[in-house]
Amino acid sequence: MVAPATHLPQRVSGAAGLIRATRIRHWWYFLPLPLLSWRPAADVVALAQLGRGVLVAGCILAFGYLVNGLSDRSLDGSAEKRLAPADTSRELHLWALGLACAAVGLAATGPLVVSSAALVALASGLLYSVGPRLKAVPVVGTLMNATHFAPLLLLGGAMDGALERPRWWVVATFCALILQSQLIHEAADARDDARGDVRTTYLAIGAGATALLVSALGCLVLYGALGVATSLDRSAMWAAPFVVFAFGFTLPVARCAPSDPTLATTRAVQRWVGALAGLCLFALVLLAR
Repeated sequence: MVAPATHLPQRVSGAAGLIRATRIRHWWYFLPLPLLSWRPAADVVALAQLGRGVLVAGCILAFGYLVNGLSDRSLDGSAEKRLAPADTSRELHLWALGLACAAVGLAATGPLVVSSAALVALASGLLYSVGPRLKAVPVVGTLMNATHFAPLLLLGGAMDGALERPRWWVVATFCALILQSQLIHEAADARDDARGDVRTTYLAIGAGATALLVSALGCLVLYGALGVATSLDRSAMWAAPFVVFAFGFTLPVARCAPSDPTLATTRAVQRWVGALAGLCLFALVLLAR
């Protein structure tokens, strides 16, 4: 019996296949994150520091998503994500190793905060997907999404590694956003996770409690936006649109059955609204005088 097309795994062939195996369309929008720790300047050194940060972020993201795809090849239900068994060859493992080495090598040319952030993000991705596969540990696996992505905010090349208070508020807001997105993701992928014996926070505590956490994290997003505004002496009303994160994504998680397509749509909406919100916060901080 032929499997439905939606469950046929993708095959990897050539350089284009290797790049596709990193699932770049799932993470390209994280590449601007190093901007937060960059000091806007027109000189070549500053621009080179930012370019290095973006390259390091790209290598880290490609490594993390590739390793996750290799470790989840037997449970991903999406043809877009799942690699064929034949594609778990030495070539893909060498590609992952090369990405990790490139990230470490490039980050080592920067200040300590850049190399440290790169190592934290790489280690987090490895521990999450492979040994000891912490993604299968409730709460811990969810929280690790902050250690996957938040270090990318520190790759922009600030020479002393110091961030002003408004920028730290952005880091805190980003962590709350990414954790909220992860909980919705866990609800959307619940059936695949259960089949692969991955006990996520959603599977451990259920839809109702997860919905409350989604709302609580949304409140933290709102609080973080208020922190950014007030630390820059802006009106607290500037953060009013962030109320959507506190209440806009709770009901689908509470009401929809595990892996309901509505949850995937909810996650996509949260991700793009979050990207727009993050862009606003970045602009507010980077353009502050």
